[in-house]
Amino acid sequence: MRHSATVGFARSGRTEREEDPPSHDAPEYDESQAAGRLRVPIASFRWARHTGLVPAPDASSYQWSRATVEAIDAAAIQASLPHEPISAAATADRIARALDTPNMPDEPPVVSAFAVRRLITCGLLTGLTANPEAVLINPDQVAAVCGIKGLAQRLAAEAPLGPDQAAARLGVRRVDFDYMRDLMWVRPTERRQVRFGTSRAGSVMNGPRCSPRRPSTRTLRSTGSSCTTSERAGAPRSPCEGQAAGEGGRRGVSARHSCG
Repeated sequence: MRHSATVGFARSGRTEREEDPPSHDAPEYDESQAAGRLRVPIASFRWARHTGLVPAPDASSYQWSRATVEAIDAAAIQASLPHEPISAAATADRIARALDTPNMPDEPPVVSAFAVRRLITCGLLTGLTANPEAVLINPDQVAAVCGIKGLAQRLAAEAPLGPDQAAARLGVRRVDFDYMRDLMWVRPTERRQVRFGTSRAGSVMNGPRCSPRRPSTRTLRSTGSSCTTSERAGAPRSPCEGQAAGEGGRRGVSARHSCG
């Protein structure tokens, strides 16, 4: 009797569990997963979020709940970005042409990709990718930005400065600027890595860039042997270059390093 009662209790417990409805926790989606579930390009999803078609994340600071994602109109997201996004270089070229100072081949750009990334940081443009090396912009938004009054002055203010230019702009000696950098009083706005040379043992240059508001310096590191490297430290040309030069900005500063 005792054994039979034990078996009967076990069967009863198993039957109750089988009769309970299954529990499914609602999954959470980041923007890439949400775009995949809606079957829309990530660039379209990001633009729709910028325009308000996609609500703010409700599951966390960067995730949407399943119910929210399923309520989003995928067709509206597709229609919100009718034209193919363009790269940072193409955006820079369009802005330069709108300012009647087009970027010319084999010359320092009037408007650079760096300036485009600064406009994204300032909120004037919306980046449609999470990768800073592959910026994509809505061409319709670029056309709107080209009509902003005072855009040339804004771009001139955002032009990057090398360490000598930054020291001149601040009215201090270069060595004093280096001390300021070591004390972290000034920091680069952007740091870039550029590889060049004919072999893997060539030189590697770490080049931080800075805007006139937050100047900094760059470091040049060489690896391998018998190499000579040279890098321009001047800012790209801008429509207001003459004004910037009057404020202390200089072009044509070179940083040269040799190793034997």
